[in-house]
Amino acid sequence: ILMTRDEGKTWRALDFGVPQTVEMPFRQFRFDPNNRNIAYATGGPYGLFKSIDGGNTWELTSLRGSFDTWVWTAAVHPKSSDTVYAGTTGWFGRELYRSTSGGNTWENMRATNFVGSVEEIVFDPRASSTMYLAAGDLGILKTTDAGATWRAMNEGIRIADPGPMPSRTPVLS
Repeated sequence: ILMTRDEGKTWRALDFGVPQTVEMPFRQFRFDPNNRNIAYATGGPYGLFKSIDGGNTWELTSLRGSFDTWVWTAAVHPKSSDTVYAGTTGWFGRELYRSTSGGNTWENMRATNFVGSVEEIVFDPRASSTMYLAAGDLGILKTTDAGATWRAMNEGIRIADPGPMPSRTPVLS
């Protein structure tokens, strides 16, 4: 991940403390909407990284990935910096996790029941207890009670899961 502080005139690579020779599939970089100094970066097989100084330094949270479970998406609750959601994908780790401690500890929300890779997490800006998941072969899931219950929102959507492991190489046509 590259960062600029001068509107794109100069860029510098961010250091996440992993060897430069390792292919690092960072997918998302998310700022906390409540505090612009806090940011998260999904680090694939390594896990979820957190910065509390605007991206200058990074620490690995306690949510880790593995060879077959990648941290793929993250979102910070719009009203609480301590509440962070992270989704995983992979052969065995297709789950939604929630931290109420800013990434120190995590609970498995059991939203996808090992079936749907969590590819995206979006909060409803009008109702902070309403959240949507793009969940692979499960389609779109919605909760209105902060994740206690979920229902599919797939009417009129053709669901096609490309497979359990994300592609590392983009295909150009």
